[in-house]
Amino acid sequence: MKNLVIVELNKMRSLKSLKNLGKRNFILTVLLLIATVGGYAQNNRVMNVNDFINNLSSTSNTEQISKLKSYLKDLKPTVYVDNGVITKKTDNPACIFTDVKSIKSINTIGLDNRNIEYVSIKVKSKSDIVSPVDLGVFNEFPNLKYILLVFEFEISRSAAETSVIKASENQSVLYKVEIQS
Repeated sequence: MKNLVIVELNKMRSLKSLKNLGKRNFILTVLLLIATVGGYAQNNRVMNVNDFINNLSSTSNTEQISKLKSYLKDLKPTVYVDNGVITKKTDNPACIFTDVKSIKSINTIGLDNRNIEYVSIKVKSKSDIVSPVDLGVFNEFPNLKYILLVFEFEISRSAAETSVIKASENQSVLYKVEIQS
């Protein structure tokens, strides 16, 4: 009888340890899943502007191509923001030209964001992107289609991708290198 009790106690202990092991495995699985999903959520699709235009050309999306090229080359109603202050503004602006240092203040400077479709952000030096640029401030811009990062120094695509966070799925984040001589 004593042996039977010991066997039953051992079975109960092993069931308890299996239960605890199951809980640990479940918790580890959930943590791994969260870490993986979080990593994908932070993965920003940043594309070279010329590659983006070439990709659009292959889909025959001429209207979107001409609109983007127009933002890149033509004068449009624009707001210029430098060091967190509006330096120049036109009526009914469709574009914002700014620098990295001004991004945090974009929503607090009294800017009407309803018609903004294009934002150009100048990145003057590597020190501007020591920590990633938070593009989440533009998520409340209902018509924003393009955010262009203009790097004034050489940068790789992977470095451009890691230089931003919180980009909206509805906005195309593009970059180009434009070194001033």
